[in-house]
Amino acid sequence: MNQEVENNQIDNILAKCWADASFKQQLLADPAATLKAEGVEIPAGYTVRVLENTDKVVNYVLPPNPNAELSDSELEAVAGGEMGPKQNEQLYGPNGLFRNDKYYEYNKGIFAKNGGTPIGY
Repeated sequence: MNQEVENNQIDNILAKCWADASFKQQLLADPAATLKAEGVEIPAGYTVRVLENTDKVVNYVLPPNPNAELSDSELEAVAGGEMGPKQNEQLYGPNGLFRNDKYYEYNKGIFAKNGGTPIGY
């Protein structure tokens, strides 16, 4: 699936959350099952967490430590010029969720209102 299609799926899910409180609660309670039901593929071995920002709560996503040691298989993938799933996740997050432009614009407004700047953008 390409990034544009994936972003459209996430945009539709966000819109559905804002229009349907019970769907939003379902997504918060069981994100993997809810996303799967909406056609979003969650790779095996991944855990998905959905957090809600409000006017009084702002969530920060901490990226993986860039200084962490790579495993032998990860080193082989990098040395071979290939980008493996772990490196892809570090750049884009699972399913590109952390690089969604509309999500960023929404959070930029929340941070600006609170006198800050989104981290990692």
